[in-house]
Amino acid sequence: FFIKNNIFPSMFTLTRMDQLLLGGLIAFIEWRGLFSSKSIKRMASVLLILSATILVSITLIYGLESTITWLFKHFLIGIFIFSFLLIILSFDNKIVFFLNNILESKLFQYYGRISYGFYVWHLSIITMFYNFFNFNFFFLDLIFTFLTTTLIAHISYFYFESHFLKLKDRFFN
Repeated sequence: FFIKNNIFPSMFTLTRMDQLLLGGLIAFIEWRGLFSSKSIKRMASVLLILSATILVSITLIYGLESTITWLFKHFLIGIFIFSFLLIILSFDNKIVFFLNNILESKLFQYYGRISYGFYVWHLSIITMFYNFFNFNFFFLDLIFTFLTTTLIAHISYFYFESHFLKLKDRFFN
């Protein structure tokens, strides 16, 4: 099924550990309050230039459709975006204030709460829509899969995950 429909193992959520690691690293840097340090800015600038250079080089040498490009492009794009975000977040200016206002909004807080369920269920829901409810109109498919994934993630969080989170607090406090 997957190969027949051009779905590659690199598209599965459990094989995207590199992006999960980069997201966790950003959260750790924020948690430790290191965004304002000069070393973070330097490291991010080097990573930004290095990842862009490697990505462009691999693409020019092997082409867009090669296996080598497929293997490394998601990771390098992740590092590029990670570095870019580090640079943006390390400045104290209106952009950071604007981003903080957006990220601290009730909508983003809600999606942060249900994000694990969103992560776990999205591939199954996309596959289900692709096989049973395909409207053959990209934006309509996107809206319906997004809303269905949000609904399932909401149910998953409030009826399952929240109870296990309470158990975690009881056993690990």
